[in-house]
Amino acid sequence: NTQHLLAGGVYWEQRLRPLGVPLAAQLSADLSAAIPFVLLNRLPGSDLGAIYLSLDEDQKRTVAAAVVDAQTRTARMPEAAGFGHGLCYEDPALAHRRNWPQVIAELLDRSRQRIASARVVDVTTVDRISPWLRKFESYFARIRPTPFLDDTTTKNVIVHGDRLTGIVDVDEVCFGDPLLTVGLTQMALLQQGENTSYVSHWLELLAAKAEQRAVVDFYTAVFCLDFLGELGQPFNREPTAVDLSKVASLQQILGDLLHRL
Repeated sequence: NTQHLLAGGVYWEQRLRPLGVPLAAQLSADLSAAIPFVLLNRLPGSDLGAIYLSLDEDQKRTVAAAVVDAQTRTARMPEAAGFGHGLCYEDPALAHRRNWPQVIAELLDRSRQRIASARVVDVTTVDRISPWLRKFESYFARIRPTPFLDDTTTKNVIVHGDRLTGIVDVDEVCFGDPLLTVGLTQMALLQQGENTSYVSHWLELLAAKAEQRAVVDFYTAVFCLDFLGELGQPFNREPTAVDLSKVASLQQILGDLLHRL
């Protein structure tokens, strides 16, 4: 049942579009229909990941600047009562997360459970993150429940030529550290075997300091575990054989990230 996600998309569209966040326009919606729906205007262009190789560095920087602007506009909304993903400000899940480390812990717990159930890699792989959880303790303690778009990665960022035409699939807004999205974007590019210069442009536009850059690598490692946890999961599909080269690649990425930290 996706009705709650559709409702979240309608809710956040009404709050983000007046701030100038370039979302796909909602043409029609009926959440009480037998089959609830939201009809969106189709944006010209493709997902960033689909055309990434065709972009030069100036074009990547232009797209990154537009995403940074969208995140800056999103951050003008009020803080939430808690942290993590919310379908609305009144989402009870937000109130249950009283600090940012709880959100990170939930991500790691989900990876641990998935890795344990799939048995593709050893579950102790998740424990490799623990030293850096302590290392960034003081940083995490300073994080406020700031609103940001958590899924503006290599997907949902629609690009035509060198221009961001809009952002799609904003069913939820996340509250906490916007650098989490930078980490997820970096992981998506690393998994695809692409260079990460787009992330470098993003961090430069944010004037990110050394601590923030290290935190982005930490978040990237957290999502690397998440990607490892997805291997061998059916996710409503017929189970398929796990690509061992993908396992090896992700383990190498994780090792490189932890070495950088």
